[in-house]
Amino acid sequence: FFWVGVQRNFPQKVNWLKLKMADMRPMNMVLFFVSLRVSPVVPAYLLNLAAPVTPLPLFHFWLATILGCAPHALVTVTAGATLSRLGGGQEVGGNNLGLILFLLALSICVALIPTAIKKFAPASMAA
Repeated sequence: FFWVGVQRNFPQKVNWLKLKMADMRPMNMVLFFVSLRVSPVVPAYLLNLAAPVTPLPLFHFWLATILGCAPHALVTVTAGATLSRLGGGQEVGGNNLGLILFLLALSICVALIPTAIKKFAPASMAA
C-alpha cells in the first residue's frame, strides 16, 4: 500500500534509483546509498521513501544511513556544543577546534569512500 503511493508520487525518481541499483552487488549498493546520503542534492526523505522499493536489504540500508549521516551529525553536534559553552568574547579555537576539524576531515573521507573503492578496487569487486 505504502510503496504504491511512493511509486505513484515519485515515478521518475524511483525508476531512476531502481535502474541504477538493478545490476549492483550488495556492497556497491551500500556505497551508492552512502554517496547519496552524503550528497546535499538528494533529499533524505526521498531516500527513506524509496528504500523499500529498491532491491537494497534493510541491514544494508541501515549501514548506509549510519555511514552517510553519522559524520555530519558528529560535526554538527560538536560544533553546537562548542558554541554553547562560549561566553562573551571567547574564541572558538579552544580544545574542541582540533576535534571539529578532525570530524570534518572524517566526513570528507567517508564521502570519498565510494569513489576510492571504484577507482582502486579490483575489477571483480567494482563490477
